[in-house]
Amino acid sequence: MALFTVGLVYGATPIEAMEIANHGTAALVSKLGTATVTANEPIASFR
Repeated sequence: MALFTVGLVYGATPIEAMEIANHGTAALVSKLGTATVTANEPIASFR
């Protein structure tokens, strides 16, 4: 939800914001246990 909101705040369309949030979530669920995601991890998943 946070990444979706950040995307909207920075001018992304709702579809683009959803894609940003999905990349952030994918980076998070790929880790074991309680985890956090750095700012670079979702960005790296676009490459």
